[in-house]
Parts: sequence; C-alpha cells; structure tokens
Amino acid sequence: MDGTGCKMKKILFLLLLNITIGCANPVHKNDVIGQYEAVYKRGVEILQVNSDMTYHYSFKSSENSLVQEGKWEFEIENGRATLIFHDFIFAHYSFERKGMWIVDVSRNMGGRVRLIVNPDLRYEFKKTPS
Repeated sequence: MDGTGCKMKKILFLLLLNITIGCANPVHKNDVIGQYEAVYKRGVEILQVNSDMTYHYSFKSSENSLVQEGKWEFEIENGRATLIFHDFIFAHYSFERKGMWIVDVSRNMGGRVRLIVNPDLRYEFKKTPS
C-alpha cells in the first residue's frame, strides 16, 4: 500500500474516533459551569459561567478593556448543545451594543468542554482546569 492510502486510513480513523468520543461523552448543563479563556493576538477574554445562571465576562487588550455580567441558558436540540448569553456586549465589534450570543458547546478529543466561537478560524473558549 502506498503512503497516500495509509495517510487516508489514519485520517479516517482519527475522524471516526473524534465522532465516537463526542457522541459517547455528551455535554450536560452542569458540565458548562466554570471558567473559560480565549487568548489571541488582539487580547484576552475570560468568561465565568456560574451555577446560578449568571455569567461574568472580561476582555482586555493593549487598547481596551471591558467587564460585564448577565444571564445565560443552556439548550440541547437535536443533540446539539448551546449556551445562550443574554445582554452580551461583543468586544470584537462594539463596546456599546448588547445582544444575544448563541455559542455551540462541545468537547475536544481529550474530553475538555469548549465554546466554539468560529470553527473556521479555530477560535474557541477553552475551559480552564478547576
């Protein structure tokens, strides 16, 4: 077998393993409680999801900072877990307009919960160890 066929088998195996792990270990409401962090060129974001259905969010860069709090909900529809943050201020776009932020929740291959912000750019909030 040539190297290309072997590589394709490895990729297919890893893809199936990822799907199996994700399906075997779904995200529940209690799993999302905790602190998340996103670090990137433009700044650092910290998101604390509290058990009393409130959140605390902070954004800090060399130019700006923002701190806010609000309420959140958890939903599962057709096997897809989402968090909904109410009255959320999007630090990337505007420091004034509040909105609703709906974000997908999943587990990485290691089982750690993450909030998927932009899958194309691989931008996500990673849950920090407790």
